[in-house]
Amino acid sequence: MVEEVEVEPMNKVFARVMEVMTLIGLIVMIVPGLISLTGENVYVDPIKTVQNWDKPAEEFWTDVKGIRIHGYDWFLTNLEYFDCISLVGIVILALTPIVSILATIPKAPRVYKLILTVVLVEMLFAIVRPLIMAGGGH
Repeated sequence: MVEEVEVEPMNKVFARVMEVMTLIGLIVMIVPGLISLTGENVYVDPIKTVQNWDKPAEEFWTDVKGIRIHGYDWFLTNLEYFDCISLVGIVILALTPIVSILATIPKAPRVYKLILTVVLVEMLFAIVRPLIMAGGGH
C-alpha cells in the first residue's frame, strides 16, 4: 500500500523555482562555456588561461588580456563573448536560493514568512557587505 505524502504549497513553490532557475542557470552556463572551449568568440583565450591559471588575479589579467580589472563588471560589459555569457549562468545559479525564498514568502504561513524574510535579509547582507566593505568587490 502506497501512502501519499502531502507537500505544502510553499514547499512546492520553493522546489519549482529552484528547479527552473537551476535549469536556466546550467543551460546559460554550460552551452556558451562549451562553445568557448573551442576558442570561438571568447574574451579570454583558453590556452593563455591555462598557462596563467596559477597566478594571482592581477598578474593573470595582465598576462592574459593586458588589462587591469577592478571588480566584476568586466564580464557584464563583454556579453558578446561566449565565456562572459557563461558567467551569467553562474550568477543565475548563485541567486537561485534567494529568488526561491522570495517566491516562497507569499505562500508561507505567517511564522514562516518571518523566518524566510530574516533568512532572505541575511543572505542579501552576506552578498552586499563584502562589496561595500571592499569598495566594489574584486
